[in-house]
Amino acid sequence: MQRRIYYQAGGGNNPFGSILSLLFMVLFFVGLFYLANFIFKILWWVAPVLLIVTLIIDYKVVTNYLKWVGSSFRRNWFFGILLGLFTVLGFPLVTAILFFKALFKRKVKQAQDEYEAQTKGTLIDYEEVDSEQHITIELPPSVPPKEKEPKDSRYDDLFE
Repeated sequence: MQRRIYYQAGGGNNPFGSILSLLFMVLFFVGLFYLANFIFKILWWVAPVLLIVTLIIDYKVVTNYLKWVGSSFRRNWFFGILLGLFTVLGFPLVTAILFFKALFKRKVKQAQDEYEAQTKGTLIDYEEVDSEQHITIELPPSVPPKEKEPKDSRYDDLFE
C-alpha cells in the first residue's frame, strides 16, 4: 500500500492569508519607491556640490569617466548614446558614484603612503647642530712610512 503525505505551508484554512501577504508586498514596494524618489530628489540638489568636491579631491576620476564614455561611443555608437543618456538623466547617481570613487581612491592612496612610510621610513628635516660647541680630538702619533724593501723575487717584477 502506498502512503502519501501532503505538506501545507501558511495559514491553512485562512483564505485571506495570501491576499494579506500580497498587500504587504505591494505596500513594501510602494514605500521603497517613495524612499528612492526622496533620495533621488535630494541628490538632484546635492549633485553640483558633489561634482565640485569630486573635482577637488581627484579630477582624474571625472576626466577618466568622460574619456570612457567617449571611447564607448567610438567603439559602439548605440551603447555610447545609451551611456550618454544615462549620464545626463542619471546625473545625480553618476555624480554620487564618481564622488565615492574619488573618496575610495584617496583612502587607498593614503593607505599606500602610510604603508610605504612604515616599511621604507620617512625623510626628516635637517637637524641644526650648535656650532658653538667645540670638541677636540687627539690624533694618535704619526708613524713614519716604511722604506721600500729590496726586491727579492721575480714576482714583484710583474707589477712594475
